[in-house]
Amino acid sequence: MSAKNGGKFNHLFFELTEPYTGFRGEADIPGSTYSLKYKQITAPITEVSGLYRTREEEYFMFLGGALPDVFSSWDAEAELQVSPDGVEITTLKITKPSVVRVPRNWMRGNVKFTVVNKPLVYETALLAGTYETFAEPSPCPAPLITAEGDPLTIRELVCELPVETTEWGPWCPTPQAYFRGTTYMKEAGLHVGYQVFTGDFPMEDGHMHQGEEYIFFLGGETGKDGLIDVFDFRGVIEFYIGSHPDKMEVHLLDKPTIVRLPANIWHSPINFTKVSGKIQFMATWLNGTWGTITRRENPDGSKYFNYMGDDMRMCVLNPEQRCTLCTKCFKMFAEGTFRPGDNLAGKTIQKE
Repeated sequence: MSAKNGGKFNHLFFELTEPYTGFRGEADIPGSTYSLKYKQITAPITEVSGLYRTREEEYFMFLGGALPDVFSSWDAEAELQVSPDGVEITTLKITKPSVVRVPRNWMRGNVKFTVVNKPLVYETALLAGTYETFAEPSPCPAPLITAEGDPLTIRELVCELPVETTEWGPWCPTPQAYFRGTTYMKEAGLHVGYQVFTGDFPMEDGHMHQGEEYIFFLGGETGKDGLIDVFDFRGVIEFYIGSHPDKMEVHLLDKPTIVRLPANIWHSPINFTKVSGKIQFMATWLNGTWGTITRRENPDGSKYFNYMGDDMRMCVLNPEQRCTLCTKCFKMFAEGTFRPGDNLAGKTIQKE
């Protein structure tokens, strides 16, 4: 990693070294409030830890082990124990690519991979920069209720990831997996995409967030052992970052790298260049509702700030669903096959 025009923000970049076992939070980037453990599972196994709790929310991700399609590459079953108090224990069964939320002060027990016909990716994410665990039962487990006071069930801690398709372009193969926080799970405090890019393209305008974000740039090719090789990184990424949209540093990333973006730090565009293989782009937002603040310009030259994010609009093709930025409607607008105001709810849009 190198900076083309200064390195004031070098401390927010962490270049990975082998082996990759995840992101160690503060140990890798001081000040971090997020940690991630990463494993690839190739055979039935039980992760024995006994019951423990953490002081912050923890998320467990189960994904197929071949990219870009983590859905068709899934052929496994797993079990995860959760408990509010260490006495009443529920075993959650995972039969599809899923994300499981364990609320703060809850306890979790063994993770058992009962069927593994194909390799799978298993990640555990903690909304804290250090991984302290406690064996004793929690004295004050978080109640399973929403902010509005509505009750939740333990099953609602599990999100079976929907298959998402996009029309962004040939550089973004589909389907993609995306955990869209509260859009997919009530009271979720995490929002993360598992996208794979395979070609050159300029991504996003300059923007900032009102909360903290972490972006993982990893290789995505399958190695000779049949597992994802995150160090097989085939491309160079120009990453813009700064304290002001008119004063950005440009960092060149040519190896697997994790970037921490504290609140109110301007960043982007992210230009993918010299891409000759699969690159994982895992944008991790530490909030259940994602949003960006961009600077725009009026015809008279005056500038203003614009907010865009989740829960701001419904899908124009199906008004009963939230917009996921799949861009299908943009393509149809360009082709003239869909006009603003049309209502295609309930109809299936066939991909050409």
